Amino acid sequence: MKTIADLKNISGFYDKPWLVLGTGPGLSKLFELDPAVNIHNYNIWAINHAVLFVKHVTIASLADYEAVHEITPHPFSCEAMLTRAKNFNVPAYYYSRIHYFNYEGDSCTLPGVTYLPCSSSSSLAFMVLGMLGIKEIYSLGLDGGKGDKHPFFDFFDSVRRYAPIKIDYTQHNEGCYHWCREYDIKWGKL
Repeated sequence: MKTIADLKNISGFYDKPWLVLGTGPGLSKLFELDPAVNIHNYNIWAINHAVLFVKHVTIASLADYEAVHEITPHPFSCEAMLTRAKNFNVPAYYYSRIHYFNYEGDSCTLPGVTYLPCSSSSSLAFMVLGMLGIKEIYSLGLDGGKGDKHPFFDFFDSVRRYAPIKIDYTQHNEGCYHWCREYDIKWGKL
């Protein structure tokens, strides 16, 4: 079973800066980028349904069981899938790409580490990348889901088996700033 520590073995892991794509309203900026900005010049960490907006991602972070079942029937390409869900059926393409982590409440457990605050999927990305030595991370704006004001609300509603969550995750993303300070990460916005 592959773990978070094995992510560093992905080809090109340290060769390009990292772009973290969340599922909040900032995702719409993906389609408004200056044509000179080529997102494929970045390693991409896509959170949950954001994987469906990019042809290929380096890491598809599908933390929850529901996300795995909602997203994997749709075609997307990734070097690795990070999830805490176990015992699920996915297309064979993904089997060798799955990396597991344990997550309970607002903490993660990793080999040799007992407690780490990571209260959102975006702060999990910053924590893991920081632990693995990444010093530069970009985003389009990790702004969390904000219910029916979300520009992709209808799309997400169409692929979710459950009612859309109407939560403001803004404060959850304080974890991103925490991990930037902890690992001396430069966080830039595209």
